[in-house]
Amino acid sequence: MKPLTIGRLAQLAEVNVETIRYYQRIGLLNKPAKPASGFRHYPENTIEKLQFIKRAKQMGFSRTGTIKIVLQQIPVMIVY
Repeated sequence: MKPLTIGRLAQLAEVNVETIRYYQRIGLLNKPAKPASGFRHYPENTIEKLQFIKRAKQMGFSRTGTIKIVLQQIPVMIVY
């Protein structure tokens, strides 16, 4: 798999790049360190985390704190 830059991550998770940045600002996603090359690379499990966040919001979980707690308790999950 190609390195997961923010654009590729957004494409695979079917979200907007700004959505990823927003989730980073509010603490739902970690922001990877920026290497000398200038492109952050995200771990592959970030796709599943984004899918979980989307599904949780669709199910009515609007509180960021609740979603954050679940993400911390279950570090890698696949939601279909």
